[in-house]
Amino acid sequence: MDAKIFFKKLKAFTKRNFPAMAVSFCLIFALSLVTAVAVLRVQENRQNQSLPTNSTPEQVEPDVPTNVDTVISFVMPVEGATEGLPFAQDYLVKYETLKKWQTHEAIDFIAMAGTKVVSAYDGKVESVYNDSLEGNVVVIDHGNNLKTVYKSLSSDILVEQGQEIKAGEQIGFVSNSASFEEWLGAHLHFEVIQNGEYKNPYDFLPSTNK
Repeated sequence: MDAKIFFKKLKAFTKRNFPAMAVSFCLIFALSLVTAVAVLRVQENRQNQSLPTNSTPEQVEPDVPTNVDTVISFVMPVEGATEGLPFAQDYLVKYETLKKWQTHEAIDFIAMAGTKVVSAYDGKVESVYNDSLEGNVVVIDHGNNLKTVYKSLSSDILVEQGQEIKAGEQIGFVSNSASFEEWLGAHLHFEVIQNGEYKNPYDFLPSTNK
């Protein structure tokens, strides 16, 4: 067929069928658009289903060590004293009065008889008693499983059981009432007990006195 005749017939066909062709083109375009939108929605739904319901970042609590002793700073229970027997938990010291060697889970502060003894920290008086070996004793509970013990006091105790007390408040006087350490003379036998264990009092006392 001659090309000129072909294009002439194509032109005539297009002219006759243009409305139908335009409608078909629009339908095809619309169908393609609807299909594309549907595909996008399916993909979006799949992505949403794969995400956690809580879109906020998970908060992770920092690791906090447990059973850590609280850092506490005492005041000196006796001012101007010198050290007698040291804290000796891992070795033995000789008790001249008892004529034997044993541990010494306290510090003995030697001072003149009558020197005032104060509470090393805020707390509550747990007990006041007299013992044939330890002499006159005051025990103060500071809370959080921490206690201080004051032995070899004179009989002039200035506090009583259940009394609230502040650091630096006087509780009694130095004497030589502790017979098991009689050879030391007048002194304060000072113990620190934390979580049921004896601790070196110097770990709590001001560094200038260590």
